[in-house]
Amino acid sequence: MKFDLPDEILPALERVRSRLSLDHRRAEAIAKSLVQFMHTEVWEGTNDEFQEMDELWHEFILDTTKYCQYCDRALGRYFHHVPEVSRGESGLTCGSGGGPPVPPPRS
Repeated sequence: MKFDLPDEILPALERVRSRLSLDHRRAEAIAKSLVQFMHTEVWEGTNDEFQEMDELWHEFILDTTKYCQYCDRALGRYFHHVPEVSRGESGLTCGSGGGPPVPPPRS
């Protein structure tokens, strides 16, 4: 399944690309992974890849207007980010294994 990058994500993508020093190809791959995840609610990548994608997801959510517009237009609903946060030896981690959070069920 092919997903195009929505215009709404581009400002967040540029901020994350700059902050993580990613080349354009890698940044675009991360953004496509996020869009695919939001549409399918399935993550098939590695934990390291998820961490990069999650960084973009957090940045995208901060632009609430664009994030809500995208969710309404592309998904027909708001796609919640529900992190599983626990305190490990090295600080806060997502879930017990650092993997992706479980998205809420479709209504």
